[in-house]
Amino acid sequence: MHRVFETLVEQLSASVDAVDLHEAMASAAAGFDFPFFAYFTYPSASGDTPRLISNYPSWTSHYLQLRYHSVDPVILRGLRGWDTFDWGVDRDHRYLPTSQQEVLEKAAEFGIRGGLTMSMHDHRGRFAALTFASNEAHPPLLRSLTRYEKAMQLVAINVISMPGAGSPKIAW
Repeated sequence: MHRVFETLVEQLSASVDAVDLHEAMASAAAGFDFPFFAYFTYPSASGDTPRLISNYPSWTSHYLQLRYHSVDPVILRGLRGWDTFDWGVDRDHRYLPTSQQEVLEKAAEFGIRGGLTMSMHDHRGRFAALTFASNEAHPPLLRSLTRYEKAMQLVAINVISMPGAGSPKIAW
């Protein structure tokens, strides 16, 4: 586990564009036994387009096209503050509005059933969420990663502070 963290930090420091970031995150996700990752940045200015770097199979374009980020319960929870949390499609979601339940159900149709998300906010009002996801509702490694919550937050901070990670310098 420690080697995965070390490699990720090394790759992030050497990253210069979205392709490098994608490769670093995909490698880390695989090292954590999660098949998927997503790095989502929410624009600080209203009307700007959110950015999403992920290896989700065909979900990314569907997600952005239908503007699911505006009702995604994972993103909405992350917007409330710095947090690391796990989530899954089979959890009790009776308290969620129907539109939010539908996002989770639709993601499950694309093979995204559960995961661990770290949300981040910077002093300029930018928001980002880093998610490792699985086609299992309760990925076995999730228990391990929760023990590494503080380390995961440091990795997430490293990603958001990477030159260009949420700024126009990266060619999206």
